Amino acid sequence: MHVFLALHSRFGFSIDVVIISGADIVRIAASVPSDWQNNNLESKSDVLYLFPDVDSKDIVSTIGYRQDIEKMIYVPGALLYYVLRKNQSKSSLLKLMGTPVYKRMTIRNITTARKLAELVQ
Repeated sequence: MHVFLALHSRFGFSIDVVIISGADIVRIAASVPSDWQNNNLESKSDVLYLFPDVDSKDIVSTIGYRQDIEKMIYVPGALLYYVLRKNQSKSSLLKLMGTPVYKRMTIRNITTARKLAELVQ
């Protein structure tokens, strides 16, 4: 059964789902700079997995991130995101929440992204 139909059948509502191959999960995680971490004191790093309809290098300019306080790297299928915790309250991701483009991605912290890549290898 198709995943969308299965979810609707089981839970009674429709939801968009992005399906990412194991190879793409590994490729995306490998693209993250090795010094990017997600720790409680210093920095926050995330992978924004993109739905196909917003998967474009232009997504970076659409979001309008703040180059002075954060880093954003596009790789096919995802945006890689880094910010120091002290700047997190000023980050572009906070302004992104609730927008149409936000609904076309799923975000995981870098630790989870790396663990997913490890699990599918």
